[in-house]
Amino acid sequence: LARAAPSSERTCRRSVAMDASRRHRSREDERISRRLSRILRYERDRCGAAADADGFVSLRELCARHFRHHAQQEVRRAAESSLGSRGNRFELHEHPARGPLIRVFHEAGRRADRRPRQEQQQQRGAQAAPQPSPAHSQQQAAVQR
Repeated sequence: LARAAPSSERTCRRSVAMDASRRHRSREDERISRRLSRILRYERDRCGAAADADGFVSLRELCARHFRHHAQQEVRRAAESSLGSRGNRFELHEHPARGPLIRVFHEAGRRADRRPRQEQQQQRGAQAAPQPSPAHSQQQAAVQR
């Protein structure tokens, strides 16, 4: 009869298997993160990823088109855990109608706005109705005379 392995040996085997699984997952997360970065920074228009005014793209659409072999949760986990030298690479946002949205923080050639989404919307609302400058008002008054 074969003897059962001591519990410490079983625990060691289990932890080695878990470490290998984590390494595989982190390598796969890194691949997903790099692909996400490339698509969102450089290939967004060419790949047909429609972005809203804030640069957010539907995670569902992105997964359906470019990550068919990965579950949406895998792509989301990779995006949430992806860190660069300047902090998080991606921002995730839940939209009530469109579902989960994602954008990259640093786009090619320009830096994405890191302010919270509500602040951005408030500022755009204030910019929507620009106030005429005093010189413009004086010109209009002169034209009307």
